[in-house]
Amino acid sequence: MFEDRIDVIPGIMSKKMPEAEPASKKETKKKDLKCLKKKRKKGKRRKRARWILLSILAAIVVLFIAAYVKIHPEYEKIRDNMYDVLCNMDESTFRRAGNTVIYDKDDTVIGRIGNEKYEYVKITDISDYIQKGYIAKEDKRFASHHGVDFRATARAAFKLIKNKGAITQGGSTITQQVVKNNLLSQEKSYSRKILEIFIALELEKEYTKPQIMEYYCNSNYYGNGCYGVEGASQYYFGKSASKLSLAEAAILVATSNSPNNYNPVADYELSMEKKNQVLDAMLECGYITQEVCDQARQERPEIVKKSENVSNENYMISYALHCAALEIMKLDGFEFEYVFDDSKSSDDYQTKYNEAYQNAVEKARTGGYEIHTSFDTGIQSELQASVDSKLAEFSDKTEDGIYKLQGAAMCIDNQSHMVVAVVGGREEQGSFNRGYQAKRQPGSSIKPLLDYGPALNEGVITPSTEYTDEKITIDGYTPKNSNNKYIGQVTVREALARSINTIAVQLYQATGKSKCMSYLEDMEFSSLVYADSTAMSLSVGGFTQGVTVEDMTKGYATIANDGKYSENTCIRSLSSYDEGVVYECNSVKDKEVFTEDAAFMLTDMMQGTFKEDYGTAHDWDTDTQVYAGKTGTTNDNKDAWFCGFSSYYTTAVWLGYDMPESMDGVYGGTYPAEIWSDFMNKIHQGLEKKDFTAPETVKLKDLSSGQSIAVSYKDNVYRSRPSGWDYISGVLLQKEKDNEKKRQDAALVQKAEDAVSEFEAFQINSEEDAVSLDEKYNEALTVIDAVNSEDDKEQLLKRAAYKYELLSSEVKESWNNAAKVITSNNQKQKDSENSLAAQKSLEKAKQEEIDSNVDLVNWYIDQLNARSLYSSYVEQLIKEAQSALGQCNGYDKYDSLNSSLQKAINRVKSLPKESSSSIDGDVGINGSVNGNSSSSGNESGGQNQNGSDSSVSVGN
Repeated sequence: MFEDRIDVIPGIMSKKMPEAEPASKKETKKKDLKCLKKKRKKGKRRKRARWILLSILAAIVVLFIAAYVKIHPEYEKIRDNMYDVLCNMDESTFRRAGNTVIYDKDDTVIGRIGNEKYEYVKITDISDYIQKGYIAKEDKRFASHHGVDFRATARAAFKLIKNKGAITQGGSTITQQVVKNNLLSQEKSYSRKILEIFIALELEKEYTKPQIMEYYCNSNYYGNGCYGVEGASQYYFGKSASKLSLAEAAILVATSNSPNNYNPVADYELSMEKKNQVLDAMLECGYITQEVCDQARQERPEIVKKSENVSNENYMISYALHCAALEIMKLDGFEFEYVFDDSKSSDDYQTKYNEAYQNAVEKARTGGYEIHTSFDTGIQSELQASVDSKLAEFSDKTEDGIYKLQGAAMCIDNQSHMVVAVVGGREEQGSFNRGYQAKRQPGSSIKPLLDYGPALNEGVITPSTEYTDEKITIDGYTPKNSNNKYIGQVTVREALARSINTIAVQLYQATGKSKCMSYLEDMEFSSLVYADSTAMSLSVGGFTQGVTVEDMTKGYATIANDGKYSENTCIRSLSSYDEGVVYECNSVKDKEVFTEDAAFMLTDMMQGTFKEDYGTAHDWDTDTQVYAGKTGTTNDNKDAWFCGFSSYYTTAVWLGYDMPESMDGVYGGTYPAEIWSDFMNKIHQGLEKKDFTAPETVKLKDLSSGQSIAVSYKDNVYRSRPSGWDYISGVLLQKEKDNEKKRQDAALVQKAEDAVSEFEAFQINSEEDAVSLDEKYNEALTVIDAVNSEDDKEQLLKRAAYKYELLSSEVKESWNNAAKVITSNNQKQKDSENSLAAQKSLEKAKQEEIDSNVDLVNWYIDQLNARSLYSSYVEQLIKEAQSALGQCNGYDKYDSLNSSLQKAINRVKSLPKESSSSIDGDVGINGSVNGNSSSSGNESGGQNQNGSDSSVSVGN
């Protein structure tokens, strides 16, 4: 073999030329050579074929690997997506959210929110014409395939390739369209199409054909906001999907193929053409006869465009959506706050609230909710009528046709604690619902909730407590009464009925600003900001942003319901199309704000607004029902309120301009009280007159004796209270004692705080300061020692000790050295002053002695000069006078005294001597009478032997 190959390789020759051969032999060789060449060519072709085959196989392997590497992740992703879709799939998946529907207390529809016309119906309520029309037009093998029609899919793919990517024929089954409409996005991609196929196959395993057809008919869009056959049937033909004629059914089947183009409202004639195509398809499938088909082709159904949607929202609908949004926020975990420690936390909360609220409102408005409310449409009509009729004389309107002077009101049923009516403005509809959106200043209507109620509840006052109505300034705020007058001493009962501002401010201060604010927090006032907690003007209605009618109504309802605040709004239940019932109000959800005793006493005081001649709503008192309430008017009459309640209902009314301005002649006791009275009287017609009764823990107290007794009356309670008696509460009296101790403890802490602060401000700037350091320190310690709180005492002691330590080191020592010198000098000065004082005292005593001796000599001289006879008594006087003169020896007056005495002695010695028989009436030395007892008595008694005054004298 090898040799043969060598012989035929060109260029290779033998060294020895071959000999010539015979011709026959040559012929044979040529044939053999030719045959050999053929074999070799064939072998080469086989070899080439093998290499080509191997190359193709290798290429296939490479392509498979490349395809696997590229497609497998996508395949895995599709499988994961399919798993996620199937895990979350249930029957609710195939229902649309639809509109949000609002119902009243009787479950009558009062509004729909959204543009959809949608209502889910069962397959049994869908015309057989519609079902057969879809099968004939969209999916002829619907009953037999398992979710995917592979022949139709292949045919559509072939058409796609033939038309270079242009889609001319669809391959999706009804099942696939259910998947696309309800489970997948509308994205156009091969991966989404593959996912659609996979899920369709699984869907057929999970649900029956009728169920799948039901989902399909309810998920199709038919134009003009119509989703599902029922919504489309009602809108276009005014009838249920179960009642459609063949022609009407064919129109809907045709419309869903291109709803914006083929619907009969957009183009009626085109819709008729498409209808006929559906009829032809149904005829071809044998679902209808030729005669029936021809009749339906001739039919031109009337289009009615029926809709139940509410185009303009009324006040009930907007408030229901507001309350639903609040419930959605709670379900989403939002935490509501009402008072704040600083302005930053207040601002941050408001930002969070606004975002969460807008999202919740949007969710409610998007659709899919059923809101069952407590609205009583009869009461709603009465409230709207009262607002509109009583304000009819104010006819001025804005350029937009809105009344300039506006009003708002809300009514709560006290038994259910739920809102039964809300008016957001004049006339029944409006985009701005002032019942919960407007924030306005409440004026004096806030006083029962912020001042009097907390003061009663904290034991600060009883109804008979007296305060002085006078000009006051508290924390820089000077309140004024509406009439700019003061009436002096007044009970808080009368002060509330008269709406005296100065008393309200004093109660606000006495109870404590933060404590009073906590009551508004408990009643969930929604418009408070940090600045409100710092202003004394808040006590008479001076809020930063104002309050809402909703907040005021719920606040007054708290008093009416024995002091318990209810979280109920107008929502009885809230249902979501995909979650079912998400909120249900099965009972009253309330919390105690005021004790029952405080609520009753406050209610009784508020009756004075009607009952007393000086009450601000006295003109609206009635004998048909028992009411309690309060007026409110702001500065310059920019806002006017009346809020009040009966045992049955609580209502608040507000009047004002949207852009605040003065209202001449309008204040709380006029139009607001008139609207309130008109409305309340109407809704109480036929209701038994029901009084407010005192709890057993409330007693009557004699204000003069202090004696207390039980309340025995239950009718005409306000007038039955005896004169000179008023209500007290055992519960609140104990609270008053507790609070008094707290106030005393707080006062001790404050006093100690002031003492420590004063000591901390003390500095040693002189020797006197250094000396007084220990004294001042001990004074501070004494005040601190009276504090009962050990924690407060410890902190104050630390502060005082730290200050003392600072001053008692080198500072004190340096000043102490100077203080010692001062002390020594001061002592010397005092010793000198004492010595001088002693000398002065001695000199004064000596002078008094001299004056006394001189006076004695002068007295003797006068006695001698008065004698008319020389007697033994005179001799005695001379001796005593000379002795007295001897005591004056050395005096400045001695010589003059001696001269005068000698003259007197010489004179008496020249007088006649007394005889033994004469009796001249002289008085003896010892005061005895010498001679006749009937002496003339013209002499005075003399001195005793020692020169002292005689104890006996005889006068005329």
